[in-house]
Amino acid sequence: MQFAPSICQQCSIGCNISPGERYGELRRIENRYNGTVNHYFLCDRGRFGYGYVNLKDRPRQPVQRRGDDFITLNAEQAMQGAADILRQSKKVIGIGSPRASVESNFALRELVGEENFYTGIAHGEQERLQLALKVLREGGIYTPALREIESYDAVLVLGEDVTQTGARVALAVRQAVKGKAREMAAAQKVADWQIAAILNIGQRAKHPLFVTNVDDTRLDDIAAWTLPRTG
Repeated sequence: MQFAPSICQQCSIGCNISPGERYGELRRIENRYNGTVNHYFLCDRGRFGYGYVNLKDRPRQPVQRRGDDFITLNAEQAMQGAADILRQSKKVIGIGSPRASVESNFALRELVGEENFYTGIAHGEQERLQLALKVLREGGIYTPALREIESYDAVLVLGEDVTQTGARVALAVRQAVKGKAREMAAAQKVADWQIAAILNIGQRAKHPLFVTNVDDTRLDDIAAWTLPRTG
């Protein structure tokens, strides 16, 4: 088994991983420690959601359509063919994809020019994404690291089920909620590793979590209140 350092592609958190290869197939994903991101933990999607990589029918080589047939090309033929088409074309548009890497989209935009580049995202959604980016860049809103989330004494989740979109964030939120018991135990000079004593001291004490969403989430069980209210 051969391993190499990498970053998980299953969500936007960027957990550190070590994918393992054997006989030309991806066989295993192991967690790679990062003190500010995923620590020693990797969610099930990140660890076991790699099956699509080994699909027999996934595209593995460039193909070109000629009439009703698809002709397989090697990398050099594909690059040369694409270059010839671009040279002969007067108007070129590049259509990116939210599923492609940042680097791939950037390279395509540089190739065709910013005015000829389309992200592949619907106009309305693109405007909302741009607004979100503007708020994050200019609104004075601080974006915490996962380790910081775990240390907070109150959490508000707005319109997101983080258990589905960022499982490692959901775990950090759960750790933050449980922090109340650890604080109570620390006040009595109980070591952080004595989990049984911490649970006994804390009982049901939790830091407040507030969740707003259009549907139930898997964090509702530890939330102080949810909107819309469940139950």
